[in-house]
Amino acid sequence: MKSRGLNERERRFVEAYMACGKATDSARRAGYSKRTAASIGSRLLRKVKIRQAIDARVEKDPTVATRIDRQTFWTKVMNDSAQDMKDRLTASQLLGKTQGDFIQKIEVIEASKLSDETLRRALDETGRTS
Repeated sequence: MKSRGLNERERRFVEAYMACGKATDSARRAGYSKRTAASIGSRLLRKVKIRQAIDARVEKDPTVATRIDRQTFWTKVMNDSAQDMKDRLTASQLLGKTQGDFIQKIEVIEASKLSDETLRRALDETGRTS
């Protein structure tokens, strides 16, 4: 196994990712199984050497839009009243997603740190019994 660089499937993954921008599809195109493509695609994108290969390709290829390019484009579409409302809303959603506007934060409290009374109230509110 090579200690430096990418193996053949990783190289194919990078090429496919540059073409479509979707990790699952790229993993399938690179030869990973359809059943595991989603998890493998996600895992591959977290690998430093793969991120470096993608970043290097983006740097070399001026036709690849940067995050700022995409956000500028989406903002123009969103604010252009000549565009269809559907397209303006889609641009707005894409901007919101890239900026983390739709992330739901949930506070998780360890049950052992709650008093018995607090636990009983929480169970009662959910319709469960203690």
